[in-house]
Amino acid sequence: GNQADGLPSVVTQDIIDVESAKAGLLDVSGSAYMVNNTLTIEVDLEALTGFPEGTLQAHVVLVEEVNYTAAPGSNGETYFPDVMRRMFPSPDGANIGNPVAGDVINLDYTYTIQSPVDTNMCHLVIFVQNDVNKAVYMATTMDIDLSTNVDEIANMEVEVYPNPTSGVFNIANVANSNITVFNVLGEVVESVHSNDF
Repeated sequence: GNQADGLPSVVTQDIIDVESAKAGLLDVSGSAYMVNNTLTIEVDLEALTGFPEGTLQAHVVLVEEVNYTAAPGSNGETYFPDVMRRMFPSPDGANIGNPVAGDVINLDYTYTIQSPVDTNMCHLVIFVQNDVNKAVYMATTMDIDLSTNVDEIANMEVEVYPNPTSGVFNIANVANSNITVFNVLGEVVESVHSNDF
């Protein structure tokens, strides 16, 4: 495993670089995305070798980068990277047993993120650890796709006709909407709310 005995001061950048350059024992793929404040996590772990000893635990951790404008405590600190917000499925992780080379383990979780967590400042930390000797066999991070975090509009089709037009046109299916019309130069010609006409 990748363990160092002694105080933290015995761990040097050289030791970290050597450990970081070692080939991983598991391959991680998958995705994490938000829809309406619900985080969906889909992780696949593929064993690249066999693990005959111990019991492996897979941990998926939601972390947030927190930056306060005023220090919340008495020591003056305002910046807190990687604040743990949630461990999936629990603090104990998921028991994945002793996979052999080629085994793929699927880890799928959903979680509704509550305030005051800022999803724009979150990511996941994923690691696999031997539950007996505590060796970490793989660790990585995964970004959360926020581009899907929009309210869905069910089957709404806006109609604009006639097209092309000589100046007068109709817009259908735009209840409770802001409407902005641009010319070919990208300049705003008109901006109205659908309730105003």
